[in-house]
Parts: sequence; C-alpha cells; structure tokens
Amino acid sequence: MSQISRRLEQSLDKVRTLSLDQQDLLAVELMERAGDLLRPAIETTPEERADLEAALAAARRGEFATEEEVAAMYAKYGLRGFATRRTRRPGSGVFSATSMPATHVAPAR
Repeated sequence: MSQISRRLEQSLDKVRTLSLDQQDLLAVELMERAGDLLRPAIETTPEERADLEAALAAARRGEFATEEEVAAMYAKYGLRGFATRRTRRPGSGVFSATSMPATHVAPAR
C-alpha cells in the first residue's frame, strides 16, 4: 500500500517539527500500535468461536442468565462477592437489575 491518508500526512508534518528524539519516541509508539492492528486480538479455536457466536445470538434475543444462575456459577467455582446493582434506564423510569461481581471477589475458604 503506497498511499497514506490526509490525516496521517498532516500528523507527519507536525512530527517533522519535533526533535529527533521526540520523533523516535513517536515512531516506536506508532509501530507498536500498527502491529496491534495487524495481529488478531485473540486466537480462538473453531469450538470457542461457535460458543461465542451462540452466546452473542442469545444476547441479541435477550436471553441472559438469571440472578440464581449467576449465583450458582459463583458457588460452583467457590467465588463470593456476588452482588446485584439496580440501575435506572435514563428517561424511561424503568429499573433493571445488573448481576455483577463485587469489587473485591475472593475465593471462598
């Protein structure tokens, strides 16, 4: 790819006004970020990908674990600190419960 965007060209014009040391610092950062964009975020097996797709499909249908199911999962793995937070949807007057781990989750003893 031989072209660069106008925005990147403008950024490079600004970088050219910096000292060589500052340019080197930015070059290292840019190369790291470009490398991050070029590699996959995570590697998944076909089975993991199928599980993720099934979970996303269930979420789109509004199928979420109940508080009891989440609490059972915490108990199964010996976790404690399960909490429920009630939040109000802005402008709707409707409250919803969000199941989440407490700030400090520690294994049960």
